[in-house]
Amino acid sequence: MSFLHLERSYQAMKNLREIFALKKEELGVVSYLTIVIVLTSSTTIFFLENPAQPKVFSSIGTCSWWAIETITSLGYGDIVPITAAGRAFSSLLALWGIILFTIPGAILGSGFIEVMLKKQEKKSEQALEESIRISLTRAFSNTAFTDLDSPGTTHTISVPASAFLTPAASSSFSSPAHPIKCLQDQVNRLTTTQLQLQVQLSRQESQLQTIMTLLEKTLAQSRPTDTG
Repeated sequence: MSFLHLERSYQAMKNLREIFALKKEELGVVSYLTIVIVLTSSTTIFFLENPAQPKVFSSIGTCSWWAIETITSLGYGDIVPITAAGRAFSSLLALWGIILFTIPGAILGSGFIEVMLKKQEKKSEQALEESIRISLTRAFSNTAFTDLDSPGTTHTISVPASAFLTPAASSSFSSPAHPIKCLQDQVNRLTTTQLQLQVQLSRQESQLQTIMTLLEKTLAQSRPTDTG
């Protein structure tokens, strides 16, 4: 249990889990290929060396142990081929083992780079989003509208900063009770702001229609005078 607790505490172990999860298909292919090579090489060496050394290469299982030793370059020396064909095959298998065991390292290395790039991109996106929200807060915190009913009078709509800032950046969201409630509050603030802007826009449109009506009446009254 202490090991599991220690494993959760380190970000490196989390990154390693992400790498294995990201590259599980590639690692699965390499594992399958390794099993196929071990079985194929053990069967081949059995037929090559069993006639010359029936006690040494006595079974496929023993030959599998020899294949693993050769592929991993352990070379214990307890099982050694003596025929020319067996030695030639052993040399080829040893060279192939070097190539085979470099593949997992390359896969894990590429996975590590991908995980780090994804985390860096996520941080950049969060920083950009925060910058945009701060800019929106500064732009809409005090928005002034001119009242056509009273020339020279302006109305200011103050949009709360919490309508744009994230919970981490807004003091009102410093300790939210629940992420869903926090999101609902933020949506409510945005909705309220939108309604305020719509009301102000409706007033502006109503005032504009009133002015247009007055202009039309004035033009209609002035036409007979001009004709006379």
